[in-house]
Amino acid sequence: MRRSKTVAVTGGIGSGKSFLGQILRQKGYTVIDADTISRQVCEKGRPGYAAVVENFGDGILDGDGNLDRKKLASIVFSDESKLRLLNSILHPIIERELSRQLKEHEEDELVFVLIPLLFELGWQDRFDYVWLVLADEEVRIARTMARDGSGREEVQKRIKNQVNHAEKAHLAHNVLYNNSSEEFKVQVERALDSLRGR
Repeated sequence: MRRSKTVAVTGGIGSGKSFLGQILRQKGYTVIDADTISRQVCEKGRPGYAAVVENFGDGILDGDGNLDRKKLASIVFSDESKLRLLNSILHPIIERELSRQLKEHEEDELVFVLIPLLFELGWQDRFDYVWLVLADEEVRIARTMARDGSGREEVQKRIKNQVNHAEKAHLAHNVLYNNSSEEFKVQVERALDSLRGR
């Protein structure tokens, strides 16, 4: 049975991982998104939901009893111990679902996994290749504010909570700079050519 080549795509908030995911999907590649998994496992009736509510209380729910991700984010990004608690609850659940999806696609030639916390979790060695997406901080702040409707201070706090990805560039097989969409697409093409040539 053929095992697919796996490529972890990582980078900080607002760097453009999701945009890269869109490009790859349009080209017909399998893309698994750890953020999507994180949202799914926290839906009502799913394993993450009960555990998060039990530890953080009903105050993180919206009027319909669903997890209010913005409320939860404002709590955990203001208190490092609460962020660690949330991660300790969700990461094992996310890891199990990620493994399941990778197994489902193990006969695909290439599988890309968008995983923001790759280096924080120390998971980089679990994948055949690592692509790191970088962008200037001001670009990232503007993108995240526009996408989430968040305030500048809140976005800066979230960036501060993440590892400095530029310092991890030596751990990546490809570093893609996403300050300009058109230039970025050219870099993605080159990175894909390099992968297909291996």
